[in-house]
Amino acid sequence: MQGGYRDIPPKLGTMVLMLSFMAIALVWITLPDYGIASDVANYFGSSLRQITWAREFLDSLLLGRPTGALDTNTVFEYWRWYLPRIPHPPLSRELGGVTWWLSYRWLDTLTAYRLAVMLAYGALVGWVAVFTFWSARSRLAGLIAGLAAMSYPALFAHGHLAHTDLFLATFWFIAAASMAVYVRTLRLGWLFASGLLLGAAAATKFTGVLLAPVLIFWLVIRRPGHAAGVVVLVASALVMFVASNPVLWVAPTIGLNDYFGAGVGRATDDMTRLRTEYFGRIHVFRPPWHYVWVWTAIVLPPSFLVGIAPALASLRRNWIVPFCLLNIGVLYAAFLLPSAPMHDGVRLLLPVLPFQCVLVGVGGLRLVAFLETRFSEAARPWLEALVVIAAIAPAAATSISIHPYQLSYVNFLVGGVRGAEARGLEVTNLRKCSTGRSFRI
Repeated sequence: MQGGYRDIPPKLGTMVLMLSFMAIALVWITLPDYGIASDVANYFGSSLRQITWAREFLDSLLLGRPTGALDTNTVFEYWRWYLPRIPHPPLSRELGGVTWWLSYRWLDTLTAYRLAVMLAYGALVGWVAVFTFWSARSRLAGLIAGLAAMSYPALFAHGHLAHTDLFLATFWFIAAASMAVYVRTLRLGWLFASGLLLGAAAATKFTGVLLAPVLIFWLVIRRPGHAAGVVVLVASALVMFVASNPVLWVAPTIGLNDYFGAGVGRATDDMTRLRTEYFGRIHVFRPPWHYVWVWTAIVLPPSFLVGIAPALASLRRNWIVPFCLLNIGVLYAAFLLPSAPMHDGVRLLLPVLPFQCVLVGVGGLRLVAFLETRFSEAARPWLEALVVIAAIAPAAATSISIHPYQLSYVNFLVGGVRGAEARGLEVTNLRKCSTGRSFRI
């Protein structure tokens, strides 16, 4: 152990549990305000087929014929269904299917299906808070980061949608955080957790593969004498990746071909080449390289932009800043590849957003430290409260005022939503507000 860091982030305690509970409660209350977003109907149909297969598999076990449901054609029928429109591996649909199966008797179908993403969002908020708390050794930094994850319009909105992206962001962040804890403490449990979550990220979306070089690089650079941990990391990831995809059980070559083909072949597949408007021009597959940078800048609440600046100033003195930038940078670099799609604003960049929240928390802590040099020690509680309010209140107020249109939020850099529309930027695309009320209208 080094640097005074504990094995488990100090006292997961009241603050973190309250933030997770608040996040889940807010999403639960506002779930009816979001409708069936694009692709969710396809995902739900896939989940129902998975549940049917699981029932057949259990029945075959009870009858003493466990290989019945593992027939290659049977597995293909249920697990390779509608590949052109569902080009992602199955884990997110499995999780949604589980919560639907557990609760559909008491809840409406869409709410039951979205319980999984709601719980993932709550876990993400809690982990952003506790990881920032632990890495900065500051309850204040953790509180700001957790509240930032709750008040970030794009993150909050995606906590309602049964897509792959929020699941990927959650798995990515917790896997990276677990690796950071392992590097500081050398407790194997954290390494196994990081590996399993790496596998979960890859089993959710092809983008999750990009997490592997991040984790391996951080492990090798920060702990050169523990490179054998890479074997444990990769083995744990493979266990999760294979366990969640039955196609890999019966036809590994075909399963891997589906996986990598869907991941890198979207540039040539008309079914997955989505048209995107960007500054008044329609791009068939890829807008210019600066698309991701522009959208990152314009969806950040201004108070977060201000909060991140002090954190970046501590790049050389605080390991958590380069750690966050590494995770962010790998995703940005991936979008330079010609096979990488770019559409739907920051949806494909969602794993970046939690790391931005960590930087907001670290920046808030540094700002308090700076202000303390100008005021007496007795003023510290007031300074902390002022910084929390200044960082979070504007973003939270904005998110509340535009609800449920948080995915259409853009900041002053393009003149708000009217300026974005006038400049030819897409301000809506997922039909996420198409609820029963709008259908009746």
